[in-house]
This record gives sequence, C-alpha cells and structure tokens, in this order.
Amino acid sequence: MKISEALWAFAGMDVVYDRYTPHSVYGKKNKEAREFFTSVLDVNAEYDRVESALNFLATHPDKVVGVLDALSRLPQISQLPQQFVRSPDVFIVKKFLVNFARICKALPHTTATDFGVDFRSSELLAFLETSNAQDGDESFYLTEKFSVQLAEVRKEIRSLDASEKSLRTLFIEKIQRETGIDFRFRDFVVLSLDKARALSSVLFVLEPFDSHHFVVRLALPPELMDFAVQREALLVREARAEEKVYACLCEKIAVEFPLLQDYCAAAARLDTALAKARLSQEFGKVRPQFGESAFLSVVEGRFLPLSIRCAAEDLRYWPLTLDIQKRANVVFGSNMGGKTVVLQSLALFQLLAQMGFFVPADSFVSMFFENIFYVGAPSAGITVSQQEGLSGFGQEIGEFQLSWENANAASKNSGLASLILVDEFARTTNSVEASALLGAVLEEFSQSEVAVGVVSTHFMDIKIENGACGFFRMKGLNHHGFAQFCSQRTGDGESLVERIHRVNRFMQYEVLVEKGLAPVRDALAIAEVLGLSPAIIEKAKRHMGEKYGR
Repeated sequence: MKISEALWAFAGMDVVYDRYTPHSVYGKKNKEAREFFTSVLDVNAEYDRVESALNFLATHPDKVVGVLDALSRLPQISQLPQQFVRSPDVFIVKKFLVNFARICKALPHTTATDFGVDFRSSELLAFLETSNAQDGDESFYLTEKFSVQLAEVRKEIRSLDASEKSLRTLFIEKIQRETGIDFRFRDFVVLSLDKARALSSVLFVLEPFDSHHFVVRLALPPELMDFAVQREALLVREARAEEKVYACLCEKIAVEFPLLQDYCAAAARLDTALAKARLSQEFGKVRPQFGESAFLSVVEGRFLPLSIRCAAEDLRYWPLTLDIQKRANVVFGSNMGGKTVVLQSLALFQLLAQMGFFVPADSFVSMFFENIFYVGAPSAGITVSQQEGLSGFGQEIGEFQLSWENANAASKNSGLASLILVDEFARTTNSVEASALLGAVLEEFSQSEVAVGVVSTHFMDIKIENGACGFFRMKGLNHHGFAQFCSQRTGDGESLVERIHRVNRFMQYEVLVEKGLAPVRDALAIAEVLGLSPAIIEKAKRHMGEKYGR
C-alpha cells in the first residue's frame, strides 16, 4: 500500500515520524520508504525485533551509544561489486567493515542473533588493515606492504627524489653565492629592471611584472630536468603496480559482496528496530495484536498530536476507548465534540500498527487491513487536486467511489479488507439528501466483506436496519458543570481563543455505545460560549421549540 499524503496528514503521522530517528543511511532509507506491512508474519517479525531492541536498550545502556555511533558511521555500499575499482571505493568498504565489526562486538549474542548481525569478514578486514598502524582505523592508504613491486618502485622514487633534492640544494646555494639571491624557500623573486637585466640569461628566466620590475625564476639545469623525466616514468610504473593491488583488493571484495549485502540488511533491521524502540520508550506504547476476534479495539489510546498539545496548554486529554465489532460504524455528536479526532486516532493507530510501531495505547487489537483510505476535507497544508469546476461535494463523492473500488480490487487480490474512514460525509449538501447518502453508505458497508467503514456525522435522520451498524456517540458538553461555571462568572472579556479553551474544558470527549442515533443538543450552548449574540441564541431556542414541539 502506498500511503496517501491526505491520510498521512489526517492521522498526524508527522508528529510521530519526526521523532523517529534512525542513525544509519540504511535505517533512513527504511524511514523514507514508509513501509506498510501487508503480511501478518512480516509485521510480527518486525515487532519481535523491536522488542529485542527494547531489551538491549534496557539491559545494556553502556553499549547503546557505541552501537548508535557505529551505525551513524556506516557508509553507503555500492549495489554492484564491479563498481569497486579505486581507492575511495576500497576506503568505503573498509570503513563499513570497521564499524560493522564494532557493532558485532558491542551487541550481546542474543541480540546479534535476533538481527542476523554476524561478522564473517575478519580475513578481508585484516587484509585491508595492512595499511594501518593499529586496528579500528577507518582510513585506507595503499602502502608498500600490499605489493613487492609497489615497494620497489616507491623505493626508486624516494631515491630519485633524494638525489634531485641534493642537486637542487647545491644549485640554489651556488646561485646564492654568485648573485646573493636566495631561492631556498621560494620559486621566484621580483627585482627592479636594472638588477634583473644584469642577471645571466642562462641561469634565469625573466617575466615582466610591471613597468619597473621583473619576475625572476631559476632556469633549471639539464640534470634537474632529467630527474623530472625519470620521475614521470617511475610514476607510471607506480600507477600500474597500484592498479594490480586494487584489482586484487576488488576481487577479494567481490567474493565477499553477498556478505556485505547481508551486513547492510542487518544494519537496516537493527537501526530501524532501535529507532522504533526509542520511540516506544518516549511515548510508552503497546505492541498491537492482530486477530479475527474484533475488527478494531483500542483501550486508552492517545492521539499524540492532540495529547502533546493538551499537555502544553494544560488541558485535560481524553484517551480513546472504542470497540468496533461491525463492518458499518457511525460516530455522531455535536460540532467540536471530538468526532474527527476519533477517526484521526483510528487512522494513526492503524498506520502505526501496520508500519511496525508500537501504538500509544493500553491495548490495541485489530484486523489486518490491505489498505487504509480517508475521505474528507483535506488537512492543513495538503492540496487536493480537483478537476476543473468540480465542487467540494463532487470531490468527496469521487474520493469515496475511488476508495470503494480500490477496496474491492485489493480484496480480490489479497483476500484482506480495507479500512475506510469517512469524516462528515456529504457535509456540503442539504441534510435530507446527506442523510440518505449516509444511510446508503452505511448499508453498503454492513453488507460488504471488502471493507470496514467508520463514518462521522452530526446528521440525526439516517435510516439503517437495526443491528446492521455500530453506533457511537460523543458524550459532549457537560451541561451541569458548564451552567455552574457560567453562574459564577462576574465579567466577560475573553478572546475567541479563550472561549474555545473554555468549551474544551467542559466538553467530554468520551465515546459512548448507542443502540441507534439519539438527538444531540450541544450546538446552541457551544455557540453561546463562543460569543454568539444572546438575541440570536434565544431566537434559535424558539425555533427549536417550534420544530420539536417544545
């Protein structure tokens, strides 16, 4: 499944994902992939690894920093063995092996076994460490220890360099005695026109500097020029000797390349599990369970984006407890009552569960879904592409139909159902037709084997066969507490933000199980808190009384 950006934003996944911090390039690739498991065996294997990582973090805190540092230092290994042809490539392999060996040494045997972390390249690493004075050095230099031929040509180069240096020193000393000009620590001097013209044209090369000076360089004697020619020939021989050594090194690396790939995969597994385990420690999460006993059940689930914000603003947070046992489900209640947050919570929890993250809840049991679809208003920062002239209602209907068709296609291929979350469906059309559409959608869910649907709404006139749908109501405003608070108030100068916070303090974000749709009458009280004119509130109450015979 490819997770849509709309679903990702609706679920508030970035709040979690920003805190999910693998250290290695391999773990970071896993993070970027946003892997969504569609196999129970695969996701349970991932959870076993996360639990192993949690055990390592708890029992060996002294080793954790070293392992994380070594993971962060693992370089990216090429995918093709024939690409290892030059010194930088060999250096990358050596750096990888040094740090992977560090990881293997630090991990307890049980943990290493759980992740397939097993270092079997000691011989190759020892050969690469021929260039170093001590073990564990990441650097690589092609020393003479690798090849007799290389040692011989470099010895010749050193001898030639010593002879050239000696002759150059004698030549410079002679120039200094005869002219007084010191070239020991420089390649040229700048002299006046008269002094420069007085110099021998055989020993010096003159170049104009400005209208009054010349740049003066030494004209090297033939003997020194011969050294340069000889050195060039030796460098060619050295390069050929180095190429032979590199060919030998790359051959050894190519032989062990399957092992290197195993190491990369093991590093990715370990790094990913450690990052998920650290996240679990931060948020106190639980391992989800997958089964057929419940479509979806959560106890004391915490929607992290909201719970973090509530803690920062000193507001009470209401964890979600919800048990979904039917394929068609509706969550109803007043505006600002928390219906959307229920759907967001379910989206977050299910995404985390099937991506191998522990869920921020006391318990989470779920079916295994092939896909998760979200139908509703785009979240902040998400642009929904629309066909030219397509209304919000048209866009919503198109999204639902596409989700339904995809759920049917996915079920035919895998046999798994999809989870479809619909927030305030048909909110942009009239209430009569919206209620009819909602009833039809819920009826379709109740009769289908390809999807589990959870729909939020504030419409109360939905017709659906009794027992075919799960009904959940947001508890809503604490009218008694709110009335008591209002009776004790002495002034009114609150901003809109302060009024919204007051609504939050008296709103009960608890999900109740109902047998059907029951009237919810919180809107007028909330509107009054938010500052709507008392005259309008009174007129609205009169209209309600007329409509409902009060």
